[in-house]
Order: sequence, then C-alpha cells, then structure tokens
Amino acid sequence: MGTTGAAFLASTLCIALLCNASSAKTTSLPTQVVDGACVHSGIRITDGETRHSTQPCEAWTCMAADNKLVIEVCPQKLGGKGCKLAAGAVEPFPGCCPTMMCAGV
Repeated sequence: MGTTGAAFLASTLCIALLCNASSAKTTSLPTQVVDGACVHSGIRITDGETRHSTQPCEAWTCMAADNKLVIEVCPQKLGGKGCKLAAGAVEPFPGCCPTMMCAGV
C-alpha cells in the first residue's frame, strides 16, 4: 500500500472511531426486594441476574443485598460532520441502541 493509501486508511479509521465514540451510562435505583429478588415495575429479577430489554432499551441487574437495581442505558454517541444517529434494531439491549452512521465510512 502506498503512502496515499495508508493516509486514506488512517483518516477513515480515525473518522470511524470518532463517529462511534461512546461511554456507557450506568445508574442505580433503590428497589424492593422480595424473597431475595428485586421487583421493579412489576418485573421480578433474581439476585445477580441481568435482564436485557428492548423497551426501554436498557439492561437491569439486581443487587438484592444492596436493595438496588443497576440500570445500564445506551451509550451517548458522539458524531462529527457528516454523521447522523440511526435507530437501533428491534433486539434486546444493547442491540436496540441507536448507531452512528457517518458519510464515507
């Protein structure tokens, strides 16, 4: 590969990384614990279990000993010029998270 090809490949890779840069966001909520399982919005989740849902597009993990539910949401996508957010697939989290589409990548 020549110098021009290598430079093009490097710039394309850089743009792809910028368009898909993200940081996962996790939060926790106090939750009701019944018989060693978390109960949230009428859903029972056993201690240590992670549920991946599509609506909302989140993952829920039960931490019964701490009386809390850890919730992971879709990472925030950062895009540059020529990038736009596209809807995610109809799949459980994280497959339902939106993706960044960048022109020329």
